[in-house]
Amino acid sequence: MTEPATPSELGQILDEIRAMRADIRALQTQLHELTLEVKTNQATTNEKFNTLEEKINTVRAELKTEVQGFHAELKQEIQSLRTELKEEIQSTHSELKEEIQSVHAELKQDVQSVRAEVQAIDTRLKEQIQAVHTELKQDIQLVRTETQAIRTELKQDIQLMRTEVQAADTELKGQIQLVRAELKALDDN
Repeated sequence: MTEPATPSELGQILDEIRAMRADIRALQTQLHELTLEVKTNQATTNEKFNTLEEKINTVRAELKTEVQGFHAELKQEIQSLRTELKEEIQSTHSELKEEIQSVHAELKQDVQSVRAEVQAIDTRLKEQIQAVHTELKQDIQLVRTETQAIRTELKQDIQLMRTEVQAADTELKGQIQLVRAELKALDDN
């Protein structure tokens, strides 16, 4: 059999129980404070995530607008080049037509007096016209080549911009995933 506890032992036990209760209350207070801090941190993290997502959307919209503007400028420049080339070709064609008509009128007047001379001039004119025609063909081919080169360069620039936009988008998605993973880890903790 055990001996009954003395009042001093009971007092010590009672004091220990009170101390334990005080410790439990202190732990409860600390737990409550930690819970409030976690909730505050979670709200701050949510706010930062929303701000980051808004920034990403803003950057996407700006990039899209910039690409569209660049595309419109390129289209306008190509159209301007086409118009200029068309006008130059028409102008050259009109000049040549006028020149040929003028020479033809002179030749008609001279034909009656000197046929042999007219034939020699006609031959020379045909050679000149052929040379001009050949030059025009070369010029047109050169313009086509330059236009094709410009188109190729523009396509490459557009492709490069698309690649950069996709890379930026991928990087942003990766950052979002990291933030979400950190948030999930915080939530799990």
